[in-house]
Amino acid sequence: SSGINAEYGGLFNLGITEEQQLFLFSVLAAILHMGNITFNEERNDSCSISNDDEHLLIAAKLLGLEVPQLQKWLCHKTLKARNETVVMSLKQKDAVSGMEAFVKHIYASLFLWVVKLLNAALSNGKKDAVNFIGILDIYGFEMFEENSFEQFCINYANEKLQQQFNQHVFKLEQAEYVKEQIKWSFIDFTDNQPCIDLIEKKLGIIDLLDEQCRMNRGTDENWVQILYKELTDSVHFQKPKTGTDQFVIVHYADKVSYMCHGFIAKNLDSVNESHINLLKTSSLDLANEALGGAELGSITSPKRVASKSLTRRSTAQTLTKTRTVGAQFKTSLNLLMDALSTTVPHFIRCIKPNDDKEPFEFVPTRVVQQLRACGVIETVRISAAGYPSRWSYKEFESRYSLLVHSKRIRKGQTVDNCRVVLSSLVNDTDKYQFGKTKIFFRAGQVAYFEKLRSERQFNACVMMQARVRSWLAAKRYNSVRSAAISVQCVMRGTLARRRVQRMREHRASVIIQKHVRGWVQRVKYQRLLVSVLFMQCRYRAQVAYKEFLSIKYEHNARIIQKHVRGWLARCAYKQHVQKIIKIQSCVRRHLAKKKLKALKLGAIQSGSNFTSDSETDSQTPNVVPSYNDKLDSYIKVFKDKQILLSQMSESSIGSDSDYCSETISRPSTCDKIVQTAMDMLLPYLNGSVEARSIGHFKKLNIKLEKRIFEMQLKSKDMVTERNNLLEETKQNLEELAVVKKQLGEETRSREDLEKELSSTTAELKDIRQNYLAMKLEISRRTREEECSIM
Repeated sequence: SSGINAEYGGLFNLGITEEQQLFLFSVLAAILHMGNITFNEERNDSCSISNDDEHLLIAAKLLGLEVPQLQKWLCHKTLKARNETVVMSLKQKDAVSGMEAFVKHIYASLFLWVVKLLNAALSNGKKDAVNFIGILDIYGFEMFEENSFEQFCINYANEKLQQQFNQHVFKLEQAEYVKEQIKWSFIDFTDNQPCIDLIEKKLGIIDLLDEQCRMNRGTDENWVQILYKELTDSVHFQKPKTGTDQFVIVHYADKVSYMCHGFIAKNLDSVNESHINLLKTSSLDLANEALGGAELGSITSPKRVASKSLTRRSTAQTLTKTRTVGAQFKTSLNLLMDALSTTVPHFIRCIKPNDDKEPFEFVPTRVVQQLRACGVIETVRISAAGYPSRWSYKEFESRYSLLVHSKRIRKGQTVDNCRVVLSSLVNDTDKYQFGKTKIFFRAGQVAYFEKLRSERQFNACVMMQARVRSWLAAKRYNSVRSAAISVQCVMRGTLARRRVQRMREHRASVIIQKHVRGWVQRVKYQRLLVSVLFMQCRYRAQVAYKEFLSIKYEHNARIIQKHVRGWLARCAYKQHVQKIIKIQSCVRRHLAKKKLKALKLGAIQSGSNFTSDSETDSQTPNVVPSYNDKLDSYIKVFKDKQILLSQMSESSIGSDSDYCSETISRPSTCDKIVQTAMDMLLPYLNGSVEARSIGHFKKLNIKLEKRIFEMQLKSKDMVTERNNLLEETKQNLEELAVVKKQLGEETRSREDLEKELSSTTAELKDIRQNYLAMKLEISRRTREEECSIM
């Protein structure tokens, strides 16, 4: 904010109003936003800009243009054919190039407008000023990995300025030698005119580039091939060993390799006429005044604009619309050289000590490169070839007359005194020459005189210091000796009086110490007794607490053991009962199978007898008792089966509590079977034998066997469930063992912690005892020191 305020203040001081400043910053912001506009490539070799492009909207608002018009003419151009005007779409690459040329035109026009305002503010009402002070700020020699048209123009300008600088330095040297009327010979220096001719002469690089630009199908590659063909005889032009898209120019500073890509496009750098017409439609009040100053096709780099501003406004009028950037730059540079030749130039070379902009850091290699690129080393060599150092007679006499004896120096004869000094110090007369008002020296002579002068001054200073120090030392010694004698007298009396006083104090201190030591010992004993009682109480409380923890731990362990053992006993009892039930089930199943088999055989036999008897029943009525006996046997068989089924149901569900509760709540399957069989036998039991037949009993027997088989399957399922329960019980026992093991480990770790606690308590006790002992020792020493002082 401080920098912006300072800039505002500086512009106000130069007479630029607030409105003009606002317009200036608005146009600069619009230029920055136009550089961020995005061009979208279309299918039919055209491009477009999105309606929502933020930078387009801002740039149009800042320039006072309509958004659709700016959007249209950035992507199109007009072509005039006879009496018709055709609007053509641009490719993405051409649209970007056109926008860049448009932006350069705006910036150049704005720059010229600002220069016009500044010149009007500094002119003080004079229209044509004869004398002026100009400042030319240019880039130094540039050499990058890839160098293009911009670096070519900058290095070309540096070549011209270096030539002017060498000539200026040489002319100053020559004028100085002629003025002083000394003997001198011509100083040879490297002239870079061949390199300049390579660039600007007829059929040079710029001329061949303009010729290629005038061709309809001229390309950068063809232009480079023409350079290879036409300029290979020049020592300042070289063809690279690899690649055909670049060329090398040997400048005064170093060799620079230039890439040919973009040279023709940048050399043309023409602004579309539709863009100029678009600027005329701006709604800003200062747009026509500020942005209409640059001619169409006259936009070049900032270097050229700066040079044009220095060579006055008439330069812009000499450039025509049809000329290329290179030709315009060449003309502007020649005008700048003409202006510099009519002035008295002063050169300021800016050298960067390092590339990181760090303070107190000097990189010699980087500095040497800059000195070579600026031509300073060459200038120093030119100066060193003559007489670079020069002194007036008066200055030389006042500075170096001390190098000879004072008897040889005469007052009022300055020239003769200088000759005496030089004849006594320098044997070679070619190292210096006498002029009218000055003495000229070769390189290194002044440094030699300065060395002799420093040595003479150093020796004189050493001699003076020796004399002064000797006098000061003697004076200091006498004063110190007298002061020491006085101090000794006073101190000896003081020491004697102090010695007597100490003897008195020592006797009194012995008596005081006797009583104090007794009191200290009594206090020490009382404190020790209190400390011992306190530590005993703490120790006994700690021991009691440990016993309480052990009793509590054992009590809890007993409770845990009681519950664990009870749980283990219950688990073992359940397993024992399950095993017994399993064995009973197996035995009962075996007996039931045997009984069932016997019943099946008996039923088959009784069925056959019953059939044969039924046939003779009508003939012999006396056989009814035998038939009743058979019926009784069937009833007995059914009752036996009823008992077997009830036993099987009891054995299969003996250990299953859920199943037992279910059988209590509802009648068993065996009871239903027996009840059904009894219902079927009631007619026979009541005496109605003819109602049923033996075949019906056979069917009933088959149903009973089927039900018995189903009950056997259910008993097998029950056995499988009991086995699963046994496996779960085993897993629970294993988990209980792991828990018991962890409990034992925790018990052992608790015991270890108690041991560490006891050892820590003992260490704490020792530390407390040591602390008390040290405290008593410190108090004893303190009292002894107090007694000794007393």
